[in-house]
Amino acid sequence: MKSRIKDATIEDGGAMRTMNKSGLLIAVLLCAAGAAVFGQAKSGLTDQFSFFWDVNTGDATENKNYTNIITRSALIGFQQKGFKPVPSGAMGDVVPEIDRTQPLSQTVIPRLAAMAKDQGSSFVVLVSYTGGQSGTVFELRAWDLSGKVFYEFQERVRSGLELYNRLNDATAQLISRAGAVAKSSPEGTEPAGERTAKGYVQRIVVLSGDEGAEIWVNGVVRVGVITDGRLELPFQRLNLGSKFTVVQRKPGYYDDTEEFILDREWMELPLRPLERKVEHELTFVYTVGQFVGFGAGYSFYAIPRQLYFGAENYFFLQLSDTMGSHTVFHDDLRALVGLYLISVPGMAFKVGISTGVGCIFTMIAMPDSPLYTDIYFNVININVEFRLWEVTFFVREEMKLGLAVTNNLLGGGFYFIRGEIPIFSFGARIGL
Repeated sequence: MKSRIKDATIEDGGAMRTMNKSGLLIAVLLCAAGAAVFGQAKSGLTDQFSFFWDVNTGDATENKNYTNIITRSALIGFQQKGFKPVPSGAMGDVVPEIDRTQPLSQTVIPRLAAMAKDQGSSFVVLVSYTGGQSGTVFELRAWDLSGKVFYEFQERVRSGLELYNRLNDATAQLISRAGAVAKSSPEGTEPAGERTAKGYVQRIVVLSGDEGAEIWVNGVVRVGVITDGRLELPFQRLNLGSKFTVVQRKPGYYDDTEEFILDREWMELPLRPLERKVEHELTFVYTVGQFVGFGAGYSFYAIPRQLYFGAENYFFLQLSDTMGSHTVFHDDLRALVGLYLISVPGMAFKVGISTGVGCIFTMIAMPDSPLYTDIYFNVININVEFRLWEVTFFVREEMKLGLAVTNNLLGGGFYFIRGEIPIFSFGARIGL
């Protein structure tokens, strides 16, 4: 009897343990499913959000510097995690009539949320850096489109490096709070073979031959760097027909700003080549009518692209019957100062004028020939230039007025080629 009771107890216990394991497994699965559903319902967030900033330190220069730090670092941080931040501007520009004595949830967030919704975003992020002499406060907050805050980060910072570190911390925490990034492509990034018209700009790619150039939009937001000749911009829901400004920047080159009209849903925007900043330049010259000759010179730009000082030396031979069978050697040495009338960074075409003085040294290859010196005044030279890659080609008309003040050979008056053709020179400039 005891044996049967004992055996029954053992069997019942095994059954109970089996039931406990099954029940525990079912409970875990139900809880996991419930948590997943709850998390999805609670988050409701996609990987695209609208990003605003508010920087006010009391100093305009510091505001600009810290704005660059915040926008650049935050965008890079979010993009590296797979999010699609839409740079939407400074809070003060979007809502210029801010009453800072009232809660943001009542005065600003409804406007920002409405703008985010129009852009196709699922939530709003606002980064603030405000304060003064007593200390500066860094804040990063996020709201869903109903205006409910779901993340807040606030700390007092004392330096730019500390700001950078706090920004990284806040970004990482917000990413974990916002939930997993959707793996499917957001609107506007479908492959070319699966494109569906949606009535707004879905994709923008900028093309540039200036590898490594930084690309900025709206003048304040850095969106990336040209790699392999192209850069796909973060998705922004822009209306067809809207204007879009792109600024291209690269160390040692002039910034170049171009404005485009977004007239298609998938845009490729070819950018102009950047122009390198030049202070020192070599010049090579050839003058019409002085066939056996060649010149070289140097220019220094006191004001880049506007004002320069230069010197040129042109050596040529005269082979004719006017001096019998004797060769005539000429060496034209001149000093110039030039001013550009049309010169815009990014534009290959330039027009300028120059003036100066010079002296033509002449010697005839015959015994006892003296050295002639013809001093002249360059009344005006007109330059028309065209830049191709790193070389600038030019044509120049020269008006030289002989002064006949020394032992001269050419006499006074304006110089002409063969006495009737104005002097034209062709050449090239190469920056050093």
